[in-house]
Order: sequence, then structure tokens, then C-alpha cells
Amino acid sequence: EEEEKEEESDNLEIKNWAQKFLTKHRATALSAFRSLAITLDDIALATWGLASLEHRDEALMRAATEQADSLVTRCGHKPLAQHLPRILWACARLDCYIYKFMETVANVFEPARRGLRHLGPDAYHALIWSYKKLDKSNMYSNFRYALDRALWGLVKQKRKVRANHIDLDPTEDVSQKLRKEIISIPRIYYLRNQLMFEKAVKLGEMGPDADMMIKRTHQEKEASRLAKQLRIVRNQEKGYSQPMPKLSWFLRQSTNFT
Repeated sequence: EEEEKEEESDNLEIKNWAQKFLTKHRATALSAFRSLAITLDDIALATWGLASLEHRDEALMRAATEQADSLVTRCGHKPLAQHLPRILWACARLDCYIYKFMETVANVFEPARRGLRHLGPDAYHALIWSYKKLDKSNMYSNFRYALDRALWGLVKQKRKVRANHIDLDPTEDVSQKLRKEIISIPRIYYLRNQLMFEKAVKLGEMGPDADMMIKRTHQEKEASRLAKQLRIVRNQEKGYSQPMPKLSWFLRQSTNFT
């Protein structure tokens, strides 16, 4: 706990220093955002940094988004799919309501132009969360609906396909008690999908670089392995046999098999 407190104190000190530095060199930052030499990658990283530091400066964000607008036509969909969600997320984190940039992002990834297919799952999360926060007047309801449908499509994919997407921790999943009460398997699937969708949208607050995978400690992995072994032993005690090996295994052992 003491180490965590020291680390938190150090992070706060660095954050305060960075905010003071940005305030002191604000004019330099503005001119950098307006420079013709700046790239979309530079803007995305800079705005992400401002959001991470919680340094709200609407003039800086407007200069950044205006320059990003001017660079959109020079980039393909893949770099746009990587950088635009990060910039819009920074706007949402800093409560900067820049409707012109919101319009640009909606036009770039409009379903009719097949722009959504270039977005990764984390970008979907960030965009859905950002528009939900910024679009108070529902001006982009059609685009938000398209994002929701696309994310639902990812959630409904089979587990093997969705291995790198959102998943539920055992503490977040539908409880065994509720499963017994519901009984209907399709209803349980729907509830699980709904929980995964809500978790995905919530992850959007952490940005397009959020870690979506479940992390387990060595102790948790060891406990899971032991629990699996105990289940096997109990099944054997009840008279249940292990699954029979596939015939192909025996065929591979035979040297005379042709």
C-alpha cells in the first residue's frame, strides 16, 4: 500500500509539472498545432496526452481538430481509423464540444462509405462513448445507431472468433442463481451479450488504447488449474470416464498405416 501511495504521489507530481509546462508554453503548442509540418499521428498523440493529463484548453483542442480536419482528405481509411477515434475521445474526456470535428468523423466512417470496416473493437468502444457524451442533441443518432449495431455484431460472434474482443470476468457474468431462474438458454445468451455490450461501452471511457483482455495473477491461474483437476477427479469417482481419444491419434501411432 505504501508503494502504491508513493507511486500515486509521483504521478500527481509529474502531472502537475506537465500542466504548468503546457500553460507556460501555450503559445508554442498553438503554433505547433497550426504548423503545416504536423501530421495526423502527431495530433492524435498530442491530444491523447492532453486528455491523459486532464489539461483542458479549448483553444488548443480547436486548433488540433481544425488541423486534423484539413489532413483528413490526404489520408486513407486505415490511418484515419487509428487516429480520429483517439482525437475525438480526447475531446470527450476534456468536455470540448467541437461539432465540426464530430461531423467530420461521422462522415469519414459513414456506413454507406464502408468506413466502419476499418475500425477495431477498441475504436468502436471509444467512438460510442464519445458520441454518447458529446452528442446531447442527438444530431448524429443515425451514425450512433450504426456504431451500436456494429458493436453488437462483434459481441454476438462465437467465442473462437471473439477471442481478442470483449469478454466477461466470472464476477461480471450471469450468476448461476439467475441462470437457474431463467432456464431459457436463448434468454441467458441475450443477457450475456447485453452485459458484454455495456462493458464494451464503459471501456470506451478509457480510450481506444484500453486493454480489453482479462488479466489473471499466477495464483488465480493456479487455482483455476487445481479446480479443473478436482472436477476431473470427482467425475472419475462418479463413474464418468474421460473422453475417448480421437481415432486419428491411433492412426498416427501406427507406422504401417498408409
